[in-house]
Amino acid sequence: MEHNQTRKTMLISVNEIKSNSLISQNVDDSYIATTIMTAQEIYLSKIIGTALYHSLQTLVYNQIKNTTPSIYDDEHKLYDELLQEWVKPLLKYRVSVDLLYNISFKIRNAGVVRNSDTNVSYAALDEIKYLEKQFLTYYDYCCDKISLYLSANRMSFPELSEQTPCYYDQAMLDKDFANSGGLFLGSSDKPKNNCSC
Repeated sequence: MEHNQTRKTMLISVNEIKSNSLISQNVDDSYIATTIMTAQEIYLSKIIGTALYHSLQTLVYNQIKNTTPSIYDDEHKLYDELLQEWVKPLLKYRVSVDLLYNISFKIRNAGVVRNSDTNVSYAALDEIKYLEKQFLTYYDYCCDKISLYLSANRMSFPELSEQTPCYYDQAMLDKDFANSGGLFLGSSDKPKNNCSC
């Protein structure tokens, strides 16, 4: 049961998103929470690998439940640094991109409809596309910085080793994915794909 709970752990809170982004305080928390989980599962886990992603979730979950090991333990200082300095900003920008469309439209029995409010003026599509491009630029920057950080600290994260079980998505170690969200941790002299699954 607790294993399932850790997999639902958000690495950034709804309040952190609202306080540190252009997202208004009146945006429904459920939209943001759903978008956070989607960004974590689809984008972050692909960048850092499933094993490291799950480790971060477990450490944050344990901190919330006041158990150990926790993200704030001395031996997990690099995990906390990764989370605070790079993962949270990455999620903030990815959530901002995804919310541009998620909060504007609803799928109903009548089809796709636009949410509206009589007291607001809506941005034109080209303005939304410009904002999306800006957020994606920031997101790509965070992807690159995560890659550099993990490359510099590779030996401190056992989840990035060759012994990571193959049923996890592996971090993308030997490919250059600059500005596309992949992870480059430098070349490895060890052969890849030793997976026996």
